Amino acid sequence: MFWELLHPFFLWAYHSAIGTTIRDSTWGFAWLEVFHLFGLTILLGSITIRSLRLAGLFFRHRPMMKFTAAVAPWTGVGMVLMGLSGALMFASDAMRYYESVPFHMKLALLVVAFVYHFTWFRKASSEEAHLTPWVGKVTAVITALVWISVGFAGRAIAFF
Repeated sequence: MFWELLHPFFLWAYHSAIGTTIRDSTWGFAWLEVFHLFGLTILLGSITIRSLRLAGLFFRHRPMMKFTAAVAPWTGVGMVLMGLSGALMFASDAMRYYESVPFHMKLALLVVAFVYHFTWFRKASSEEAHLTPWVGKVTAVITALVWISVGFAGRAIAFF
């Protein structure tokens, strides 16, 4: 039912000038995938290193607040790069994505990942002194599971 409400948007994206241009281009989608994967590398790298620090496995000598301040901008760069390239890839074949269950799962998991990231993970990354060590470790594991599930759902789009 929810996806049926979005059908006009998917049609619009598919027939947009950007979607048509990318779809008709020989290398357009391939280059978008390169930038999407580059953004993924930056995003997951920055989140992984923050999670490892939060779990107390690396960089224990650096205060979490300073560490987060140094790494968080890279997380933003990765998110923006993935968001822009993902939106353009979506426009190139929106009607296929409309019918793709893995795409629906990826979007749902992405919402969960963003909510988790911008609420608990961000709070835990900034208030390390108030956390017990096991809370940092559990937070790091949940962060990894959430983002890995987004990646698996995204990868499944190509196969289903």
